[in-house]
Amino acid sequence: MYTIAAAEPRHLPLLPAIELAAASLLAGYAPKSVLAETTSQADLEQAQQHGQLWVALSGGVPVGFAHVKVLEPGAAHLEEIDVHPEHGRRGIGRRLVIAVCQWAAANGYSCVTLTTFRDVPWNMPFYTRIGFTEIPPDEISPALSSVIDEEIRRGLDPRRRVAMRRPCVSDAHIRPAHETEHAALVMLWERSVRATHDFLAEADISHLRPLVAEYLAGSLTDLWVLTDEQDVPIGFLGLAGDSIAALFIDAAHHGQGGGRRLVAHAQELRGGALTVDVNEQNVRACGFYEALGFAVVGRSPVDDMGRPFPLLHLRRETPQDEGD
Repeated sequence: MYTIAAAEPRHLPLLPAIELAAASLLAGYAPKSVLAETTSQADLEQAQQHGQLWVALSGGVPVGFAHVKVLEPGAAHLEEIDVHPEHGRRGIGRRLVIAVCQWAAANGYSCVTLTTFRDVPWNMPFYTRIGFTEIPPDEISPALSSVIDEEIRRGLDPRRRVAMRRPCVSDAHIRPAHETEHAALVMLWERSVRATHDFLAEADISHLRPLVAEYLAGSLTDLWVLTDEQDVPIGFLGLAGDSIAALFIDAAHHGQGGGRRLVAHAQELRGGALTVDVNEQNVRACGFYEALGFAVVGRSPVDDMGRPFPLLHLRRETPQDEGD
């Protein structure tokens, strides 16, 4: 009943309470002053805006979060991960860490680093089970040394702390869609739309659902899926000529580089210019394509069905590095 998603601005004020509740479990391992610390709203806002903050949601309410910082080239640093004790021991922490590792791999980082308690059962042993290993002292980078020095300044005992890392290996891959997956892709489409298309009413989604099902079943020239390590679709790409006719990422995998990978795949298949139509109200999608070098070349005041949802017609002339 839990979902992992990229944090939204409305989630940020709720995170300090999770932070303090989780810190209460470390009584006796860290100074009281450290246990009373919370991440500033400014830092959370910056992380959210850069796609480096994830939340675990229960009924749409955050019950845990993971915060990443990029302190040095090639490495993503897991600055903090917290799960409210009322929701502990349910695999939420592991799912948050895996989401961070998948994001890091998809965005070209060589590893994920962190510092944690050596002698707390749910700290170092937990990360070891996920694939993190201790960093030898002579391999600790200057950036990571600065993190450790700051921890000492705050009162943490360096003998009880450990620096760890996990190499990044992207387990996601792209393959043609299977005919038997179309129903699952419709559900994926709906989860993605509900997370991004807040300008659509429930009636709009209900009206579109059977049309999307028909579209996926036979209207696209090419249909490709992005899958996780279990070969489960987490996104899909539809191509019609040189146009991206559909690109959707499951809500739980937003902000992890999957969209970039699918656009890069489209570029490999077509080689030349790419076009795409985007709902003008979908600000996130407009920003995504703009960041990849697409430019607006036209606008329609209504969508393809004549509804009052303006479409922006985008085109990218020159292939660009997708960073995947």
